[in-house]
Amino acid sequence: MSTKENDMKNKKKVFYKDKGFGTIVVFILLIIVFSVISDAFLTVNNVMTILLQNSALVIMAMGMTFVIITGGIDLSVGGNMALCTICSSMLVRQYNLPIIAGVLICLVIGGMVGFCNGFCITSLGIPPLLATIGMDSVARGLAYIICGGATISNMPDSFKILGRGYIFGVIPIAAVIATAVVIIYVIIQNHTAFSVNTYAIGGNEQAAYLSGIKTKSHLRKIYVLMGVTCGLAAYINASRLGVGLAAVGSDMSFDAVTATVLGGTSIAGGSGKVQRAVIGALIIGVIFNGLTILNVQSFEQQVAKGLILILSIGVDTVRNRKEI
Repeated sequence: MSTKENDMKNKKKVFYKDKGFGTIVVFILLIIVFSVISDAFLTVNNVMTILLQNSALVIMAMGMTFVIITGGIDLSVGGNMALCTICSSMLVRQYNLPIIAGVLICLVIGGMVGFCNGFCITSLGIPPLLATIGMDSVARGLAYIICGGATISNMPDSFKILGRGYIFGVIPIAAVIATAVVIIYVIIQNHTAFSVNTYAIGGNEQAAYLSGIKTKSHLRKIYVLMGVTCGLAAYINASRLGVGLAAVGSDMSFDAVTATVLGGTSIAGGSGKVQRAVIGALIIGVIFNGLTILNVQSFEQQVAKGLILILSIGVDTVRNRKEI
């Protein structure tokens, strides 16, 4: 057998063993199954609906992937979304601010929440799970205090453009923004020292520190980046809904973690790819869109969501044991 043939076989083995391979297979199978069951599933309108409804989740999964690669987790994204949504929608409505101002408000507030997470984790030594759960409660509580529990309605039409607008009348603007965010994260992941340091910290934080990486500073940046990403997702989600709600994003932490782990990112840290998290997010979107078309009740969909997370983490745990 020639060297070229051996190289081809080795590449195939690597491809099949790749953590993202199984995710892609599941994604394709889901599309086939729902397409066979319902003629309404694989249509242009429904595909665009899936992309629109899951654009915020795709964006959120980008930041979450980097967080989980470091061995951390951010369960404050739901509360962060709520706080960004309320502050942005109230200021936009009161002062009739342009789109860019509304987005910047969300980015700044989201980044501030992320900074608080990073400070609690790196300076106070609070475990990421506990620090971010606490911050989720703080952020959501502030959102309710600011709006008094009321829905922020009567938003200007400009506020709804990013979440409800279409390019050529077909492609959702939100999906285009999500695609741009994915491309930016892929570039960061593949071509920057920032990414190298992120993987190093996730592999062994102590060894990373001894090698000269400023681990605490880097982790703070990771959580700020997660917060900024969350802020963008919050604006797009609020723009799609057309109102500001303090109750928004209650399941977003769960969905973002699920999408990331489904995409093959190890919950233990040290490995993962943002492009795989996109597939993980779309799997969630396809499942719930398909179940909705089939008239499956929302509480039954919650059961499915929980089982998906348990299964994905279970598979990741077994895979990590085999690699040891």
